[in-house]
Amino acid sequence: MTPKFIPGIQLCGQFYAQIVRPLLETHFPALEYSAALLGDGSETLGYDTPMSRDHHWGPRVMVFVHESDIGLAAQIHQMLAENLPYTFLGYSTHFSQPNPDDNGTQLLETIDSGPVNHRITVQTPPSLLADHLGLDSAENLSPADWLSLPEQRLLTLTAGAVYHDGIGLEELRRRFDYYPHDVWLYL
Repeated sequence: MTPKFIPGIQLCGQFYAQIVRPLLETHFPALEYSAALLGDGSETLGYDTPMSRDHHWGPRVMVFVHESDIGLAAQIHQMLAENLPYTFLGYSTHFSQPNPDDNGTQLLETIDSGPVNHRITVQTPPSLLADHLGLDSAENLSPADWLSLPEQRLLTLTAGAVYHDGIGLEELRRRFDYYPHDVWLYL
């Protein structure tokens, strides 16, 4: 039976609060991090519908750590793979391997044993800027830099939700929530 549809941004928020946060607190109690759902996907914009569940949709979260803690990423990933429940609110937490013939699309898969192939990423805020905007830093952007940023990519950084902000992710997002005045006048 298909579980009742829950908008992805809410599903992921509950998944973080009820499952991921307690696991991080237990296994990495000193870790400073932020947790969010940003980037690509209809759920980050609030546009997901029951049809969205057919691909790249389900319980997931992005964990952002300081550069000094990125070396823990593999350990965090493995701990989650070994400790996540197989389902959350009726949805599998296990995703298929990326389909190379379909742009890396992943689907929810039901399992009842073994590690969970989850979609919880561990990265740094600078890696988010590099991946989504092609930037090395949020500092000292010139008007030309701003004009080179695709508006839809800015939206992938500023839409979505931050569920926990232990390392200043919201401040980084605020820097990109609208164009600087001089750039806005030009547009």
